[in-house]
Amino acid sequence: VKGPKTDENSIQLIVETLREIGKRPVIFNKPVAGYLVTRLQVAFQREVYWLLDNDYLSPQDVDEAAIWGLALRMLVVGVCQRIDFGGLDLSAKVTAMSNQSTPVDYLPLRLNDLVRQGALGVKTGRGFYDYKGKSEAEVCRERDIRLLKLLKVLQETNIAGPILF
Repeated sequence: VKGPKTDENSIQLIVETLREIGKRPVIFNKPVAGYLVTRLQVAFQREVYWLLDNDYLSPQDVDEAAIWGLALRMLVVGVCQRIDFGGLDLSAKVTAMSNQSTPVDYLPLRLNDLVRQGALGVKTGRGFYDYKGKSEAEVCRERDIRLLKLLKVLQETNIAGPILF
């Protein structure tokens, strides 16, 4: 996110540096608070918290559906093209019918309860999941190995990203 006084040469240097280490940066067209992925995650997490707090699903159910449905599709086509494949007309109808939308100011109950209990996630060994005595380093190492394997496959096959004609 660049500001109105950000030097364009600085932006280009940062973009080139990030690309050299395998990142794929995007630059906002105009200033906004926060970064793209963080903004998307906040909206996504608000919905997850609401579903969990109202006992619609368990954390395991949410993760299973997200990994094998949403995330898998987005690896191949991204966010906007996923909407294209579903049909913008269908997306418009679903959006118009959404009378049970989670309020933007929703405060997650379960999340705040876990924080009060000291269950802060991987760093304390328990959050939505119990990491069964594994250290933070062990859990992060397992995650990182899986991410690196996935990244290697994605780079070798060039499978990720929108399908452009």
